[in-house]
Amino acid sequence: MTKIKICGITNLEDALGAAKAGADYLGFNFYGKSPRFIETAKAKRILHSLRKKYPQVKIAGIFVDKAAKELIAIANDLELWLIQLHGEEGNGYIGKLQANIKIPIMKAFRIKGKESLHAMAKTKADYVLLDSYQKGIKGGTGRAFDWSLVRGMEHGRLFLSGGLKPENVSEAIERVAPYAVDVCSGIETQPGKKSIRKMHAFIRAVRKKEQAA
Repeated sequence: MTKIKICGITNLEDALGAAKAGADYLGFNFYGKSPRFIETAKAKRILHSLRKKYPQVKIAGIFVDKAAKELIAIANDLELWLIQLHGEEGNGYIGKLQANIKIPIMKAFRIKGKESLHAMAKTKADYVLLDSYQKGIKGGTGRAFDWSLVRGMEHGRLFLSGGLKPENVSEAIERVAPYAVDVCSGIETQPGKKSIRKMHAFIRAVRKKEQAA
């Protein structure tokens, strides 16, 4: 079954709505320059309420070149299930995290062409997230990349992102067969505010595709 991650959660209403709709993962963005940035204290309040009703939902924290000590403190405080790295973090940084915290790590790679896949193949991260490349933007581009580039890859640890929405997620699953699909702007009314209707439509499209397989 393809897992579903809804990223860029900024408020309790969206968190509860996503969990109720059937999301497996929710992502909280701790990168200060992101339009979906959330303060740690606010995220903690949201998670306190969310976990009372939906304890099964796994929580990811998104970071960009954060000092390892600070990241570890946030991850422990919020009891994150997944650490998602969107900066220039290399294997040395990832190894340092893995030596100090027992939380799975996912490294994001922005795909420009086949050459972008070489670094991905060498990563020590537990999972990889593939997103489209846009100069100056650290993830959340809202654009799809050429899915044929990752055809034939080992997909047991692959999160597919980049321009996904209810209208194209079925095709994405058929062409890539990822472990999980990761959606953000494709289900928003504005940056940081989700559409409950679009969230349900996205999740229905994923499950309908699986039933037809």
